[in-house]
Amino acid sequence: MALDLLLIGVLSYVKHQAATWTQAALTVVWLGLYSLTLGPQSFGLAAEVSATRVRSQTVSLARLTYQLASLVTNTVEPYLINPTAADLKGKTAFVWFGISVLTIAWAALRMPETKGITYTEIDILFEKRTPAWRFKQAKVDVVDEGHHGAA
Repeated sequence: MALDLLLIGVLSYVKHQAATWTQAALTVVWLGLYSLTLGPQSFGLAAEVSATRVRSQTVSLARLTYQLASLVTNTVEPYLINPTAADLKGKTAFVWFGISVLTIAWAALRMPETKGITYTEIDILFEKRTPAWRFKQAKVDVVDEGHHGAA
């Protein structure tokens, strides 16, 4: 999706009607990809990746952050594309591309992989302050850690 934004931005320098239509098509492709993948997935991530003790607080904080980010982006975007304001047109995609790259970097460093890890093991890894990028390789023995109950 970030590459889609980069391509939209690059095409904004091409002064041809076909480039304009391609930008529009790529925008629809981006929206479709977001709606089918990252958009709905973000709802489950906050609940899946948080420690069980603070799950409700994590989900609440995640939703609040999402709503605030949506408020900001939905306020800023019209100014970026408006001919009487910033008038960036397709170059606006470079703004969102930059934010996407920062988000990808953040996710790579801070979003733990939880596939095949039980909630109890996730809790132990958080208690041990295991870095997110090491969750998948970390070995946890629930019995040795003294955690009992549903795993």
